[in-house]
Amino acid sequence: MGAIMAQQRCDAEQAFGILRNASQNRNIKLRDLCRDLVTSIGGRPPQDGGMRPRP
Repeated sequence: MGAIMAQQRCDAEQAFGILRNASQNRNIKLRDLCRDLVTSIGGRPPQDGGMRPRP
Protein backbone atom coordinates (compact mmCIF):
# COMPACT_ATOMS: atom_id res chain seq x y z
CA MET A 1 0.00 0.00 0.00
CA GLY A 2 3.01 2.24 0.49
CA ALA A 3 3.50 2.66 -3.26
CA ILE A 4 -0.12 3.75 -3.68
CA MET A 5 0.21 6.13 -0.73
CA ALA A 6 3.37 7.72 -2.17
CA GLN A 7 2.01 7.96 -5.70
CA GLN A 8 -1.41 9.30 -4.71
CA ARG A 9 -0.20 11.22 -1.63
CA CYS A 10 -2.85 9.75 0.60
CA ASP A 11 -3.13 7.97 3.93
CA ALA A 12 -3.55 4.22 4.46
CA GLU A 13 -7.34 4.38 4.62
CA GLN A 14 -7.56 6.26 1.32
CA ALA A 15 -5.03 3.90 -0.29
CA PHE A 16 -7.12 0.91 0.77
CA GLY A 17 -10.18 2.57 -0.77
CA ILE A 18 -8.31 3.06 -4.05
CA LEU A 19 -7.29 -0.61 -4.09
CA ARG A 20 -10.81 -1.75 -3.16
CA ASN A 21 -12.37 0.34 -5.95
CA ALA A 22 -9.83 -0.94 -8.49
CA SER A 23 -10.63 -4.50 -7.41
CA GLN A 24 -14.36 -3.94 -7.82
CA ASN A 25 -14.01 -2.13 -11.15
CA ARG A 26 -11.83 -4.90 -12.58
CA ASN A 27 -13.92 -7.65 -11.01
CA ILE A 28 -10.94 -9.37 -9.41
CA LYS A 29 -10.27 -10.25 -5.80
CA LEU A 30 -8.44 -7.62 -3.79
CA ARG A 31 -5.73 -10.12 -2.80
CA ASP A 32 -5.07 -10.92 -6.49
CA LEU A 33 -4.87 -7.24 -7.37
CA CYS A 34 -2.41 -6.66 -4.53
CA ARG A 35 -0.32 -9.70 -5.51
CA ASP A 36 -0.07 -8.36 -9.07
CA LEU A 37 0.84 -4.91 -7.77
CA VAL A 38 3.62 -6.29 -5.56
CA THR A 39 4.90 -8.40 -8.46
CA SER A 40 4.95 -5.45 -10.86
CA ILE A 41 6.81 -3.24 -8.39
CA GLY A 42 9.17 -5.84 -6.90
CA GLY A 43 9.75 -7.95 -9.98
CA ARG A 44 8.65 -11.14 -8.26
CA PRO A 45 5.53 -12.38 -6.51
CA PRO A 46 5.27 -12.08 -2.73
CA GLN A 47 6.28 -15.07 -0.65
CA ASP A 48 3.36 -17.29 0.24
CA GLY A 49 3.37 -16.96 4.00
CA GLY A 50 -0.33 -16.46 4.41
CA MET A 51 -2.02 -13.64 6.21
CA ARG A 52 -1.47 -13.12 9.90
CA PRO A 53 -3.73 -11.03 12.12
CA ARG A 54 -2.30 -7.91 13.67
CA PRO A 55 -1.31 -8.21 17.33
